[in-house]
Order: sequence, then structure tokens, then C-alpha cells
Amino acid sequence: MIHPPQGIIDAHKDSHDPEDGYDPLDAAIAGAINAAASAIGTSHSLARADHNHQHLATLHEPGGGAAMAVDAIAATGSLRTLGLGAQQAMPGDAVPVLPAHKDSHDPFDGADPLDTAAPGAISEAANAVGVSHSLARADHNHQHLATLHEPGGGAVINVGGLSGELADDQPPKAHGADKHTDVTRELFLPAAQAIGDGTPQAEPTAIVPVRAIVDTSEQVVLFAYFKVPDNFVSFSKVELLWNTGGGGGDMFWSLEAAYGADGQLMTQHQESPAKGATTGTGNGRFNVQEPANSLTLISLAIGDYVALRFKRDGTNGGDTLADVFLFGILFTYIAEQ
Repeated sequence: MIHPPQGIIDAHKDSHDPEDGYDPLDAAIAGAINAAASAIGTSHSLARADHNHQHLATLHEPGGGAAMAVDAIAATGSLRTLGLGAQQAMPGDAVPVLPAHKDSHDPFDGADPLDTAAPGAISEAANAVGVSHSLARADHNHQHLATLHEPGGGAVINVGGLSGELADDQPPKAHGADKHTDVTRELFLPAAQAIGDGTPQAEPTAIVPVRAIVDTSEQVVLFAYFKVPDNFVSFSKVELLWNTGGGGGDMFWSLEAAYGADGQLMTQHQESPAKGATTGTGNGRFNVQEPANSLTLISLAIGDYVALRFKRDGTNGGDTLADVFLFGILFTYIAEQ
């Protein structure tokens, strides 16, 4: 047992003063403040009243004795230890500025980008939410298929088999002309306009004027004139509308043609097929017939002026009829639809 010095009586507690008591209590350096939970402790010592807990924050600041290694801030906002070479200084009173979390999901340069996919082409399908596991970027594009479907595009639309392209200066028919269904047209030239020998005749009992052709030698008794219509595509045929009384028989006849455009001779193009016989039904019935040797009019074009001439030779052995009556000439052609 330790006794106090003779003659000096102090407070008993002072004998245990850790600094200068003659029977001092054990003391030890206090532990650093950390994240551990509060606890009574197990050390066989007492902390002095003026003991100190060193705060490691100053040590851990950049430039401190135990500076914390803080690597560059990643796009996702997380901190990762990359080593001392990636340290960046931050003053103790600075407020860290982290990028917005949404930027980490930027489809273009985010560290954790949202999935994206090319949008589908605009179509005739009904509106729909979609089932793709992706989001379209704000600058996505919908390709309009109209340009692909135009003539020359990568996906030209099949419009019922039409071919060719429609230029600005082409008429509508020019586009796919070979696929259009054209129609047959007829132009009737009445015999009442005949000039023949200058003496038009009419059958007394006829409702309409007709041209009487007597059974005599070769004669020219009917001229007809017309202009080729603007909707003309191609020539079909020229026929004679006529009848005769009695039991019918054969007429020996022909049709001749001369035609040309404005500024050309009327004889620019001529056809004079040989005469031939055709059979009429007789008894006043209509006969619509081509001559035995038909006209071809292979050079006929829109705007041409045409002269047609009817000729009969009643004295020919192939002509067995008496008088016949002409009602007119029927010009048939293919017209633009």
C-alpha cells in the first residue's frame, strides 16, 4: 500500500490523479471517433477530463495526413476506387456537384443508357402503344414510304399493272398506254352530203335522204369528207351502209381514200383498192359492209383531213343488182378512253 508523504494530508481523490497523483489511475489515448455504435468499452483505464478525440475528418480532407482517395465522379453518380492517380481535390467546405441521375440513362452517352430501337415505318396499321422493350430517342425519324413508292423508288407501288412513268408534259393516257382499255368509236358520214354528179336524189318513200346508184357502167357517185378526231388512237375500218329491193344480190364496188395534214397535199396519202363484190340481203334491209378489198389507212393520224370516194361498176359480171341506195359511210376507229 502506498501512503501519502508525512505531514501532508490531501483529498483522497487527488492521490489517484492520472497526471500527478501518487497512486494515479491508469489512462490511455482515446480512440478516434468513428462509425462504430456507442459502447461502454473494455479498457482498464479512465479518460482524463481534458482528453481529446482526434477527428479524422481533417486528416481525410485532400491534403490531410490521411487523405481519402476519391476518384472521378462517374456518369452514374457512383464513386469507385480507381487508385491514388485518380484523386481529385475537394475543399472541406465544398458541396459536391453530381450530375443529374437522369443523365446516366441518356441513350446517346449515358453510363447506363435506356434501350432504343429504330421506329417502324409509317403504315396503314391502326394506332398502337407498341410492345418493344425500348424507347425511341427524341430525334428519331419515321421514314415516309411515299418517296419509296414513287416511280424509280425502292418500293414502287403496283397500280394494276400500269407501266412507265408519268412526266410533267405527258397527257394522262401516256402513262401505261399499253395497259389502258381503249374504246371503239364510230363516225357516220351521211349520203345526203354526197355531191356525185351534182344531182342528189332521194327515194320517194324513204324517211331519210339516200343516194340512188343505178345499175350502169362505172360511176363515182359519193364523196365524203371529215377530220380525224382528237381522241383517235388507231384505225379500224370503213364500211358502207346501203340497201336494195327485191331478193338481194351482189354489188361490185370499192372505196378509195386520200388524206393528209394541214399544209400537206390532199393526195399526201392515197389508197385505191380494186373493186370487188359483196352480197346484199335485199328487201330493203340495211347492209353494213366493208368493201371486198378493205382500206388500211396505215398513215392516218390525229388532225388529218380525209376524203372517201365510193365507186360502183354495174356493168361488171360480178354485179347482179339493179339500183341500190346509199345511206352513208361508217368510219370506225379506236379511241382513247
